[in-house]
Amino acid sequence: MLLIGLIMQRRGPEKWKVLAVVCVLIGAIMFAGGLLWKTKGSIPGFLTVTLVFTVGAVYARSGLLAALAVFALSSCFGARTGYWHASYFLSIKEPAMVAVFFTITGILLYQLSLRLKPEFERLTIIAARTCVFLVNFGLWIGSLWDDYINIGEFKFKIDENIFVVVWAIALIIAGVWAWSRNRRAMFNICAVFAAIHFYTQWFENLRYSPWSLFTAGVIALTFAISLKIANDSIKASG
Repeated sequence: MLLIGLIMQRRGPEKWKVLAVVCVLIGAIMFAGGLLWKTKGSIPGFLTVTLVFTVGAVYARSGLLAALAVFALSSCFGARTGYWHASYFLSIKEPAMVAVFFTITGILLYQLSLRLKPEFERLTIIAARTCVFLVNFGLWIGSLWDDYINIGEFKFKIDENIFVVVWAIALIIAGVWAWSRNRRAMFNICAVFAAIHFYTQWFENLRYSPWSLFTAGVIALTFAISLKIANDSIKASG
């Protein structure tokens, strides 16, 4: 089904495009699920899925597969999602490593996009933006539960406060860069995660109370208005 979808998306008539996207999505999920079940969720299995999704993305010019390839690669670092008892979970076992690796990967993909044709530039930009999501997820997890780095016999603890400060600085730098370069999508990603960061620390420290909830609502309204004004100042080319 994945192969059929890729072929239709690349060579089929325009009226088959929606069907092609459906086949690509279902086929990709079935292929990845089957392979990872057979390999018991091993790193070689995830690397294989990453490679197949990358090749498929390039062949079909599929942004969906480009994003899924990055997510598959993140699973090599213990990134997981889960569902249990009407609850959804995000798990990143190595938040510091995920943040560093996908920061470097995202920067390299962005630099690569500047040297490619428009059709491939789009794919690398999508992959780079997916890396930005993973960097923020890693820093988010780290800001709540610390992290430990094992090097031989030595074990280093990275305190949650370090993640809090680094995450805030990274968001400011990335947001200012995106605004100066008219990268609207990147700017809004930074803004959304800045709000997540702020409210995570807000309720972690102030807990839930009528005062904290009311104040948070006022801040959210102010932030929304400010974000609208900032977006209006960014050209649509971003």
